Amino acid sequence: MVDDKRINAIERLSSFAPLHQAKSVALIRGIQKLFPHVKQTVSFDTAFDQTTPEVIRRFALPREFHERDLKRYGFHGLSYKSIIGSFPRNSHSLLLEGS
Repeated sequence: MVDDKRINAIERLSSFAPLHQAKSVALIRGIQKLFPHVKQTVSFDTAFDQTTPEVIRRFALPREFHERDLKRYGFHGLSYKSIIGSFPRNSHSLLLEGS
């Protein structure tokens, strides 16, 4: 659940996603003010990308970024995870066959 401690942690990490995090925090705080009794949760696409191979994370990034431990992440990870989870267990063979 989102609380001030978690919001502060997200704010401290905002430099890693400056286009997204500040807006997300503003939205969370706005909802807290409008609906103080509503419990909020947060989810991050980067969790989906944790299994991305190192070669892909480093692709198209300057070496000095890698040396500073900066990585390239994908996007829409939550959407892809949902899509993958919606396929039946054996659907990969249908996809390969083009059916």
